[in-house]
Amino acid sequence: MGVVKNTLYQCRVTDPELLNTIASNLYHNFCTAENWEVYPDTRKALESCSSLGLKLAVVSNFDNRLEAILRSCDLLSHFSFLVTSEGAGVAKPDPDIFRQALKKSGASADSVAHVGDHYVNDYLASRSVGIRGFFLDRGNVQKAAPVPREHRLASLEELPSRLQQHTE
Repeated sequence: MGVVKNTLYQCRVTDPELLNTIASNLYHNFCTAENWEVYPDTRKALESCSSLGLKLAVVSNFDNRLEAILRSCDLLSHFSFLVTSEGAGVAKPDPDIFRQALKKSGASADSVAHVGDHYVNDYLASRSVGIRGFFLDRGNVQKAAPVPREHRLASLEELPSRLQQHTE
């Protein structure tokens, strides 16, 4: 909530009561599905990956509200666990957040894949600990990112077949 208060303060909202009220309302309102968009390819990709017998998790630079948000968006049931930067005490691109997720999963890095839409925080950071990183570039708008074609996804719908190729 400190980030929200600081942002409002920089916008010259200085009344402490008003700052607290607005910050609290914004903070709590972003726990509901109405304030989030689930991309059309998401549910199908999660279901396909689950049907392949894959254990799914979330590693995110978000706070502990993420669980409530995923529940509200009817996505939480797809995941075995969540690792947030708030819970981990570190944020991506710090490789320790990925190490914590690996420990929680009980899997070796070479048997894990990570999908993310940030070149440094997701792609490079996951690969730095030996995880097979995929760069999600919806609409192919980040062409300048030096990512090999086989590591690039234009849609989550591509993920299940890419994962199957890796295991065969």
